[in-house]
Amino acid sequence: MATELLWVLSENTYTGVYGRIGTQSLAAMALTYPLQSMIFGLTGGLAAAAIPIMGDHLGHQRRDAALGDARLLLRIGMGGAVLLGAGLALVAPLYVDLYSVDHTAATQATAVLRILAVYLVFKVANQVISGGILPAGGDSRFQLLSESLAAWLVGVPLALAGAFIWLLSLPWVYAMLSLEEVVRFLIVRHRFGSGKWMRITA
Repeated sequence: MATELLWVLSENTYTGVYGRIGTQSLAAMALTYPLQSMIFGLTGGLAAAAIPIMGDHLGHQRRDAALGDARLLLRIGMGGAVLLGAGLALVAPLYVDLYSVDHTAATQATAVLRILAVYLVFKVANQVISGGILPAGGDSRFQLLSESLAAWLVGVPLALAGAFIWLLSLPWVYAMLSLEEVVRFLIVRHRFGSGKWMRITA
């Protein structure tokens, strides 16, 4: 509950920042949300699949099998993210053209989608690890700390600094706040590799 609450608060903070940059920026981000929902709804299946798979292995004390399948799910997610990101970068302008918006909002929306394409592999990896593997292993406390620290110590400060101190445009602000995904990936990937997320008794 705490993890979801802090995540929602950080996302609302980002939306507030987009709105303060300007109505065109807020409109540009709104254009990207349906496509983002489709992508993360698709990749979220891997995180959902990890929970019963890991739960079955760990419930039967099969640590090696759990780690092997977790690695497989992560490879599938990251490989799929690379392909999805490449496709997203190509179709971004075509998708934005479906909407009747002014040139500035359309240009910003296209740029945001292409930035998302670059970060997509980290976002999906985090989705699989933090949304499926860590909770399945009973490592919810680490999930809370990693997601909260990345958002509130990296993403939110960079978003606020980019928008209100450096007065950057929406694409730059989005690129900066998305660095939280890279930081989070480095944290959770180390935890995943250590095997400490498998919090079961022998």
